[in-house]
Amino acid sequence: MNLRIISRLICMLGGTLLTGQSLAMGAGDYYYVISERCQSVGLTQEQRDEQTPDVLLFEVDPANISDYSISVNNDALHDYTAQGIAYLNNLQANQIYTVGSYSTDTRIAEHRFLLQKEIISYQMLAGLLSRFSQSQTDKGHYFRQLLSIENKGAQFLAVTEVKLVDERIPNRVFLSEYASAYFLINADGKPENAAVVTVSHLDSLTSALHPETSQWKNTLRNGVCAEKPEYAHW
Repeated sequence: MNLRIISRLICMLGGTLLTGQSLAMGAGDYYYVISERCQSVGLTQEQRDEQTPDVLLFEVDPANISDYSISVNNDALHDYTAQGIAYLNNLQANQIYTVGSYSTDTRIAEHRFLLQKEIISYQMLAGLLSRFSQSQTDKGHYFRQLLSIENKGAQFLAVTEVKLVDERIPNRVFLSEYASAYFLINADGKPENAAVVTVSHLDSLTSALHPETSQWKNTLRNGVCAEKPEYAHW
């Protein structure tokens, strides 16, 4: 059975989760949709279905009465090792909390999911980088930065976050951030202001959605739009 049909059945059972008038967000499975930051690009429904890869990006679940949890489809990460995917899945399973905020000026709601905030060693960081995508353009740059740190006993604050932006477009939400940032801990035991290494998992998640020659490639520069299937119309 098509993944979209399965998702529709799940959504019919799950409905929409509300956490308050200003921070409401629909629970369920969200699939990639061609758009300009979730705005229409003038395709007919038939053209959109034909040109849009059928890729599950993430799932939003109720975590308690007033919150959510998120599960990014890490299996869709391009060229990540099985160990790297398992590591990120574990972070999601143990995510710390969700922070929601609302802009009264733009009427845009943002949801930040903090998946990780912990101290790790130099050796662990080096191991993580080797487990993540083997084809990231900046991989060599990451390791040059690590090698520039003379103290191999250094520690780092590891922070992994996901950011969703709800721009008030029915059944759509914009995934603007999914990244791990690593901050060097200084002599006072505090993290430096700038991250030594930042790995964008979002870049990997979107890299294989369209070929480099596709007209839709540029629409993914700042994030990716996800849509909950229109189960009510099938």
